[in-house]
Amino acid sequence: MPLPDHGPVDCRTCWSGCAGRERGFGGKTKTGQDRFRLVNDPGAWGARDPRILVLGMSKGNTQSDAMRQAHLDGSFDEVPFRKMRPRLLQVLQAVDLMPGESSIDHRFRETETEYGWGSILRCSLTGWDKGAYSAASGVVLRGMSDPDGKGLVPACVRQHLTDLSNRTRLVILLGNAEAYMGLLRRVFAGVFPDFRPLPVSDGTGFEAGGRTYVHVGHPSPLNGHLAQFLTGPVTSGQGAKREGARRAVAWALGPDRP
Repeated sequence: MPLPDHGPVDCRTCWSGCAGRERGFGGKTKTGQDRFRLVNDPGAWGARDPRILVLGMSKGNTQSDAMRQAHLDGSFDEVPFRKMRPRLLQVLQAVDLMPGESSIDHRFRETETEYGWGSILRCSLTGWDKGAYSAASGVVLRGMSDPDGKGLVPACVRQHLTDLSNRTRLVILLGNAEAYMGLLRRVFAGVFPDFRPLPVSDGTGFEAGGRTYVHVGHPSPLNGHLAQFLTGPVTSGQGAKREGARRAVAWALGPDRP
């Protein structure tokens, strides 16, 4: 089954009993704000039946605001990975995808045939941190793990990833912090009976639902480890994760794969 059509996605799976487009959860901070905020603004970009699907963690404030603007002026293709696309291209090229390309803007259009784009959590999740709602990975992870929010990622995985087309051989997961990789391994192991770690990936990849999922460094400007992922030594840390991801990508797209 292909992904949803390019454009805003009408999904209310996690919004039973809530008529609005925004809700808080996780209790209140000392100053009265919701600890976490979820905005119902899912979308899909690029190929509907991609060979490669790229998923961020969740849209942050910049992309969520852009999504609101897109409903007014039709600038939908400008929403995903707004202000971080050059870094995203560097990440993909570090694992031998999109060689020779200097821009990926055209890849987000409805005419794209090879790459699809979205996020593990299609709605926008932010958390109150240091006086504002933040989409920093650590904050988002706390929301995904909160007792009131821990059902969000499994629901999104079941809704959008359990029935992908056989053409989709590789899913790139942006974000390779140990806590995020551990969370997704637990989620996917609970959703897919055929889940298994991918030995060639050095811990960065797994198989589920007949396809390969590979974690790479996140292109967010808030990721202080990105330089190490891109160019660090292969013997440890982010450099080792890069090399594991490269092997996993090559394995997923190799000629011997069904």
